[in-house]
Amino acid sequence: MLISEENILKNKTVSLLLLLSVLPVLSLFAVVPVQACVCPPGVGTPGYWKNHPEAWPVDSIWICGRDWSQDEIIAQMNQPVRGNKWNTMFNAYVAGYLNVQIGNPPPIVDDGCCVCAALNWLCTNLSPVRANNPAWYCNGEKIYLCLDAYNNGLLGVPSRDALE
Repeated sequence: MLISEENILKNKTVSLLLLLSVLPVLSLFAVVPVQACVCPPGVGTPGYWKNHPEAWPVDSIWICGRDWSQDEIIAQMNQPVRGNKWNTMFNAYVAGYLNVQIGNPPPIVDDGCCVCAALNWLCTNLSPVRANNPAWYCNGEKIYLCLDAYNNGLLGVPSRDALE
């Protein structure tokens, strides 16, 4: 029985050849499909993604009605988050989006997908958003905390650091 890493990666399923001995002289062959285990690549934090542009699976991201280039996104991620919760959410959203794009399952909680909720929040609330704004403390902070936990590997998908 030969199982090569190339077959696993190429086909994502492996056919195992089982030899069934029915009679001492007669043998039957059966092909049984087995799903290969494909582990998620792990999640990265905003800091990881802004410092590893070569790891991005996309060159741009559509955010709130416009296409942001990788350079524009990284420049925005380098803006201070203190005093502007829009920047805090932007960073968390970009990391969450990229984490899903590389093959990790999205963060789903009671209210749905945190990544989708973050994009909706960003597009609904224009920068700057202060911490004392009801848009943040009634809704935004909960979404951010979900994404922060996901991006740090605390919602079931390990962090990229833990897998290295």
